[in-house]
Amino acid sequence: MDLAVEPKLQKGSVGMDETTRDNRTFGKSRSVRLLAAWYQAPGGIYSVTCCCRDRVPYLQSCSLAQMVFETWKEAVPFYNYFLWGLCLMPDHLHALVQCMKSERSLGEVVGAAKSVSLNNTKGLAPLKWQEKFHDRVLREGEDPMVQLLYLVNNPVRKGLVKDWQDWPFTYVAPEVFG
Repeated sequence: MDLAVEPKLQKGSVGMDETTRDNRTFGKSRSVRLLAAWYQAPGGIYSVTCCCRDRVPYLQSCSLAQMVFETWKEAVPFYNYFLWGLCLMPDHLHALVQCMKSERSLGEVVGAAKSVSLNNTKGLAPLKWQEKFHDRVLREGEDPMVQLLYLVNNPVRKGLVKDWQDWPFTYVAPEVFG
């Protein structure tokens, strides 16, 4: 089936033709994920948000937050992704990552970082991640610094600090600012 074919609804028609009928989702939403190859393309830059389950502020515990923060700083580069920046909030985290030459997809890397952080924090305090995560692929020509500055200023927008550098759970790769 040619996906470029436009559905052929005639003026005043409420029915569906064969092309439209083939694209029905029967009450299920379509996947918003790109093909797997997009998530491990060398040079691809991704903005990632992972939330605590039900947005419970598990990460407001400093010891737990510190362990999760350090785990993510180690886990992402372990899988050959460059970590531009990371910002841990009480109920979620933001990361800006770039695939270098990885055999792992973004989903596998995020899943591994979440799993390792759960293992590393056992006994400290409860921590539960939402099963899925939100990601956005930066388009060609889009400046990653704009996304990075947005990411690190999250605690400022939430009124937690006046300057992003005062937030203890914000990381920017030293290479970024030279």
